[in-house]
Amino acid sequence: MKKLLLTLTFVLLALGAGQTQERKVIDHASHGGADVQYRYGFVDANERWIIPPRYDNAEWHADPGFAIVTIYGSPYQRGIIDKYGDFIIPLTTEYKRIRWNVESKRFLLAKKIEGNELWGIADLSGKIIVPIKYRTLVWEEDRFKAELPSGIAIYMDRDGNVVSAPSF
Repeated sequence: MKKLLLTLTFVLLALGAGQTQERKVIDHASHGGADVQYRYGFVDANERWIIPPRYDNAEWHADPGFAIVTIYGSPYQRGIIDKYGDFIIPLTTEYKRIRWNVESKRFLLAKKIEGNELWGIADLSGKIIVPIKYRTLVWEEDRFKAELPSGIAIYMDRDGNVVSAPSF
């Protein structure tokens, strides 16, 4: 596990080394030992901590430069930070799952509503562009297929515009 984390950290640091911005692009690193639970934080290209290791999990996406971060415990919280450590979506108990869809460059967000896990879509700024009301939400070729709890399926483009729906 340590070798894998060190290898990933090295690769991410190598990718970020060419940055010339005043604020360095952050990379994912972990801190801990045999008797310490691992925590995730972010370091600059010189391996200096920008954000101290405070997250229980961090899923780093180098392009476009953000991380889905999680704090376990009570309450269980998720959020999204950008490459500078600023929140796109603040830590919250609201979302049960957050996924990144590479093809559409959109966040898929899930909430528990009346016992059902329902999905919606947010853009790169964290703005909800498709309301959280779909039982399933998947990217198929060049569009999203969304299924309402009633079983009706519709298709939407990456911005949430309906491109195909059943007619009644």
